[in-house]
Amino acid sequence: DGTVTAQLAETAQLVSPQVPVFTVEAEQAPEVSFAIPENSRSVMAVGQRVQVSFPALPKTMVSGQISEISAQAQIGAFPAKLVLNNPPAPIQAGMTAELHFNFTGAVSDGFPIPPSALAAGEDNSHFVYRIVDKDDVLNLERVPVAVLALSGDKILIQGDLSADDKLVRSGMGFLHPDQAVTLMGEGTKRVNP
Repeated sequence: DGTVTAQLAETAQLVSPQVPVFTVEAEQAPEVSFAIPENSRSVMAVGQRVQVSFPALPKTMVSGQISEISAQAQIGAFPAKLVLNNPPAPIQAGMTAELHFNFTGAVSDGFPIPPSALAAGEDNSHFVYRIVDKDDVLNLERVPVAVLALSGDKILIQGDLSADDKLVRSGMGFLHPDQAVTLMGEGTKRVNP
């Protein structure tokens, strides 16, 4: 059973075998397709519960479960799907959805960082770049960390860090250990004429 959502050929039109004539939407629980950034993959799992909201329906919040996560990353993210549990009638295929993850765990010793500050290493390892002062020159130091949880828009990590450490927030692909850096808002300013 299903609903025809698109007619791809006209009456009496000749079509080749294996060419679709209609698009049919199955009558089953809607799915939400999304992508998991590679630096967040280790905290996501099939079966995980997720709250879903819809910008077009401001007061609607639906629960769902991650139903599949691809084993192959595409452009730095893992394609994934979740199934909505008992979605209300106004939710239609093609609507924009916002996913709200709630991760809990033993996170009392964790440091909250933005996802962009976490880099993926080899063998499912992670690291951050700490800014250290060596002889009045700021350099980067690679610090291995463990991902504890995802909380709101932050990732909680644990590693050889202290509360007053300065970490790089973005641009991980352009950085390397012992690279000299300048803090934003300090030092030489470059202006294009």
